[in-house]
Amino acid sequence: MQKTSVPLPNVATPSLDALKAFAVARNVANTTQDRDQALGLYRRALQLDPQFALAHADMARMHASMGEVARAREEWREALAIPQRLSPQEKQSVALMLMQYDTPNSYLRQAREYLALYPDDYLVIGRIGEIQWHHLNDFGKAESWYRRAMRPQYERTGLTHYRVGIALLGQERVDEALVEFARSRRDGFSGAGEQYAHAYDARGQHTQSDKVYLASATGRSGWHGEPAVVTWIDRGLWPRAVQAAQAWATRVDATNDGLESLRARAAIATVIVFSGEGDAMQALRDLLAAIDAKGAETDAVYPPTTTELRLYAGLLAARRDDAAGVAEALRRTQGSREVRDYPTVAQLQQVVLAEQQRLAGKPQAAIKRLAPMAKRDTALVAVHWALMRAARAAGDEAVARTQSRWLATHRGRIFAESTTVDVLRFFNAAVSAEALRVSSEKEPDAR
Repeated sequence: MQKTSVPLPNVATPSLDALKAFAVARNVANTTQDRDQALGLYRRALQLDPQFALAHADMARMHASMGEVARAREEWREALAIPQRLSPQEKQSVALMLMQYDTPNSYLRQAREYLALYPDDYLVIGRIGEIQWHHLNDFGKAESWYRRAMRPQYERTGLTHYRVGIALLGQERVDEALVEFARSRRDGFSGAGEQYAHAYDARGQHTQSDKVYLASATGRSGWHGEPAVVTWIDRGLWPRAVQAAQAWATRVDATNDGLESLRARAAIATVIVFSGEGDAMQALRDLLAAIDAKGAETDAVYPPTTTELRLYAGLLAARRDDAAGVAEALRRTQGSREVRDYPTVAQLQQVVLAEQQRLAGKPQAAIKRLAPMAKRDTALVAVHWALMRAARAAGDEAVARTQSRWLATHRGRIFAESTTVDVLRFFNAAVSAEALRVSSEKEPDAR
């Protein structure tokens, strides 16, 4: 204990050394989120106590926080396979964590029933906030749930402040977001830094953004992987964006992570489509071929994957005014249960349908479809983009300018929006950067 200076949690294991390893691992997960260090310590705990069910559960949370869905599900199942070492509450909690990849409504229903029995489970309370963020695109409700978890007795208060910061960023309350991000650092949480950094990007303060990101555990080696793609797209550094996306794809292919591999290929296609550097048609073909090859595998892990990615390919085709690509995306996703069960996927389908109407010479129909959606705080960034394009096609410059201005000024939402399979973030960065450039070109030189 003197060596680690970490309090021992009240969990079931007969091995004091396993408990010590578990305690240090959990502290790492709650502060620096150093993946390899935390997982190594959890594995050490399992070597000392192979029946340590909560070590499996904690490993699952670590994998989940890194977007490693298949590994997370596997570890939660390992935990549930040792029921004699879990209390009744722990069994329900682990089962609920495993359910988070099911439909959002089913998860929320079960979570509320669970909280009626165990109202002080701040982990589950925080997870409901994640569902509001990722699946419902509702930053106001996400903030409310995160704040419910902000209690002194909760060991993840630093992470909770960080999450509140993201929710505030998504509501354009950037000053408040920066306060929460700074508070999370003071409370010992340095594991994540991307959204903290992007709060400065939202203001155009890229030097400060880089400084904040480098100070995080994930950013100590500089911008890389997915965060680098978003950052370089936003800053208009297209060669660096495509290089980062390709390096990300190479890395995840080596780990056989099908979901991350598809996301990386969506990033590559996005960069090529928007930059005009490279063969956009071939990039989209490569993305669709990868979806065909890995779709069954990834849908078994996370059901909305292929539906959202096919619609995303349709969105990129629409950006190129490729009516055939749009039609194919809609055809391949017609009747999909995931459109019904995942609200942000349903919104994306409506955007692609509106783009199909625009391309068919029916921009007024597209406006009628999109205008009610754009009035909601939960509207995707892509809704505003498609409404702008439909309005321009219809000759309604007032609406087009309003939507273009929204894209240029809602910089917090651009970065914070992170929905379902989480590929729209690349598109969001690109369309906002375009709107900013147009806005800058139209401003008088004396601005």
